[in-house]
Amino acid sequence: MGVVIALVVVWLGAFGIATAIAGDSSPRNVVVAGTNVGGLSPADLDRRLDEVANNYETTPVDVVTPAGTVTTDAQDSGLALDARATAATALNADADTPAVLRPVTWLKSLIFERPVTPTMTVDVERLAESPVGELPAENSEPPTEPGLVADGAALSATEGQDGRDMTLGQIANAMTAAAEAQPVGALRVTVQPVVVPPTYTLADAQALAKETNAKLNEPITLQVGPVSVTVDGLTLAGWLTTAAGPDRLELAVDPFRAGEGISAIAGEVGNPEEPARLVVENDQVTTVGGRGATRCCDPASFQRIALALSTPERVALVDLREEPLVRGPEWAAALGITKPVGSFTTQFPAGQSRNTNIIRIAQILQGTVIEPDTTFSVNGTTGPRDIAQGFVEGGIIIDGKVVSGVGGGISQFATTLFNAAFFAGLDIPDYTMHSLYISRYPYGREATLYYPSVDLKITNNTPYGVLLWPTWTDQSITVTLYSTPWVVGEQTGQVVEPAGVCTRVITQRTRTWLEDNRKENDYFRALYQPEEGVKC
Repeated sequence: MGVVIALVVVWLGAFGIATAIAGDSSPRNVVVAGTNVGGLSPADLDRRLDEVANNYETTPVDVVTPAGTVTTDAQDSGLALDARATAATALNADADTPAVLRPVTWLKSLIFERPVTPTMTVDVERLAESPVGELPAENSEPPTEPGLVADGAALSATEGQDGRDMTLGQIANAMTAAAEAQPVGALRVTVQPVVVPPTYTLADAQALAKETNAKLNEPITLQVGPVSVTVDGLTLAGWLTTAAGPDRLELAVDPFRAGEGISAIAGEVGNPEEPARLVVENDQVTTVGGRGATRCCDPASFQRIALALSTPERVALVDLREEPLVRGPEWAAALGITKPVGSFTTQFPAGQSRNTNIIRIAQILQGTVIEPDTTFSVNGTTGPRDIAQGFVEGGIIIDGKVVSGVGGGISQFATTLFNAAFFAGLDIPDYTMHSLYISRYPYGREATLYYPSVDLKITNNTPYGVLLWPTWTDQSITVTLYSTPWVVGEQTGQVVEPAGVCTRVITQRTRTWLEDNRKENDYFRALYQPEEGVKC
């Protein structure tokens, strides 16, 4: 007995000495996330746990849901060890142990490790930006309220269906709980959506069906834009459904079925779109028009149909839907088209049939906009230039011979446009000069057209829109290009050399970019026959 008492005294004395020596250090053999942090001063403990937190960032994390599994890591998903909170837990590992039992706990710590639960946190904003952020939407679906189905002109009720819901907060809580329970090794977190039942019951839908059936004996009138149509109960029953109201299950209108049905009954209603147009008046560029199309129908107004069943008039106003306008006033303003950047004029004798064609193609192309980084094609824009479009017979050159054809003379327009683009510094990736030189055109600086094989294309190589604005008199055609000044072109050289019996002409253009005065040369080529019928 004396020996036992002596051992106990020694044990308690050793515990007292060890406790006094330990002071405010962490208890012996305390382990956090597989790392022994026992016997450390508060400062050393903080440093050690910072290391643990940094190492934890690379921990793989699998988040498992019914919709699929996302693999990420702790850092990307915002999961982290809270080093300060965990340090406080480690320092107070004995706080919940009664004083009388602490010597026993101390004795066990000489042999056994003492794991403490780490404090884990999740940065929800980072979680939302990670691949895990897609999971709530993928795993959530609203409940389906009890509905209505048409059986002839009568309605019957259908069962509702449970929905499901998952939130980032739910995922974050599951991650912290899993990480605190298993602080070492790859983490697998399983999250189940919460079941969300319908707000209302089948009995509620049955009562609504009975109430509505009594209102379907007479037709209702729909005022769809300017058109008034009558809808009978048989048709109307097929449009009706339910919606969860704040106090009861309410009658609603299915927008898809009602939209198709109203369009079939009312026919074409509304107005076509009116895109914004850029015009030039007194050398000033202005915008006119700009209205979206109106079509049947605006689904937001369909609920009036359900409400009309309960009114003495039984009339519902159905609004037309305004479709978004791509080329509206905002589009026009953003193009930055303000002033002339290139212009050219060519002359022609009055009274010739070819003049009709020159003016007609100018009318068709007046107001055309070449948007930045796009290529304009004359042939692609006008299509076939035939009598139906207002073109007439005129002289054209085919295989080096002058013949007559519908649209003859439009090459004068092409030459005028070519030169306007030449001086505006625009790219001209596709052009063909005449095989016979025509003296009314600049030598080696002209273009011809023939649908569909011979085209004139202009690429807008500026950050602004380019507006084509041809004007004409009975003896001249002028093409002016409007934009914001960005680059200018000028003819800086020309080489004329024989090519067999023909003449090759190479014209040099120097383009100057206004922003930095950078210069660049490009070249245009012509091959002229000496006379009609002589091929090169």
